[in-house]
Amino acid sequence: MDAMDQRKTKVPFHNNPPKEINGQDPLNTKVIAVIVHGHGTFLYWVTDEITHDSNLSVECLRQTVI
Repeated sequence: MDAMDQRKTKVPFHNNPPKEINGQDPLNTKVIAVIVHGHGTFLYWVTDEITHDSNLSVECLRQTVI
């Protein structure tokens, strides 16, 4: 199993992209995980258009609690 890196969160992800889409800019995304011990892990996918700051962290926590 390969290690997770930022290249693997681009959408669409291809190990060997077809030549028709090779060189096109994929959608850059980030994965944010919130771990709630005893309840599970919650994953949030965020695009680069969203500012990655404390507001994003608080919103992920808020969505997890609700």
